[in-house]
Parts: sequence; structure tokens; C-alpha cells
Amino acid sequence: MDIPALEFKDFVIKRAASRKEIGELVRLIGKLNGKNAVIQIFDSKRIANRVHLAGAYANALITFKNHTNRTRSVAMEMLLFAAMTDQIGDAIDMVGAKSSSDFVLFADKKAAFAKVKPVLKIKSEFEASPAHTKSVAAAFGIKGSKTELINAKILQKMALSRLNSN
Repeated sequence: MDIPALEFKDFVIKRAASRKEIGELVRLIGKLNGKNAVIQIFDSKRIANRVHLAGAYANALITFKNHTNRTRSVAMEMLLFAAMTDQIGDAIDMVGAKSSSDFVLFADKKAAFAKVKPVLKIKSEFEASPAHTKSVAAAFGIKGSKTELINAKILQKMALSRLNSN
């Protein structure tokens, strides 16, 4: 797998709800994910900000390039990195979308987003406030007052989560 140049402008990161139940939505996204699309949904209360998701995506791509991936999909690797764990069940519990009425959707390309958009009710762009970022970081054991410092610590903890696993 070649790692594409990360074009943050291509990412679609939205607060959304679904016209489908959460299980149906997860199954649909699973079918859409593949070589040409990475789509994942997250608990909006557990994602610090856009940097958190971009870092999880970048780390997931690197695991496939280095053949150190634990799962068969970039989307699932992304979930692991966003949760800063190597345990799928823990990742789903920590950062997985819990409800079809409110979640953060990540798509790596606008074309991938277009595939899932018909079943979504878009609320807004996902733009976290500094207070939200600080609160989510604290839940992961990360302290700091400035967003830039928190972002660096999130990315560091994310990378270390894979190094510290068996």
C-alpha cells in the first residue's frame, strides 16, 4: 500500500446523525470501506479535535505500509489509534459511535463521503472548542492548557500506544 500525500483539505469530518440505526450504518460503512475509501464514525464526546482524527488516519496508513497492522482495514486501524489502544473491543467502547443520533464521521476523500451521505443528516463541520479538546484529552490522561501542546501529546500517546503493545 502506498501512503498518499496527506491532503487535509480532502478530509471530510462532520458532526452527523444517521437515518439508519447504528448497526445498519456500521454495516453499510463496512461495505463501503476498501482501497478507495476510508470512512469511520466516532463518539463525538471522545474525539478531541480534527488533529486527533488526522493523526489516527496517518498512523493507520503507516501500519499498512510497514505491515504492522492488527486489522484488515484502515478504518479499523484508525479506530484503534483514535482510542490509543491495540484492543478492538476497548477501542469501540472508548471512541466508537454509540448512537445514530450524534457522531463524528471521518472520510478520507469527498468521493468516499458522497457514498455514505444519502443516509446521513449532516449537523455541522466538526470543529471542537478548546474546552472540548481539553476535556477529551483529560479523559485520555493528557493534561495541558494550550491546544497545540495537547495536540502534540495526543499524537505522541497515539504513536506510543502501538509501541507499548505486545
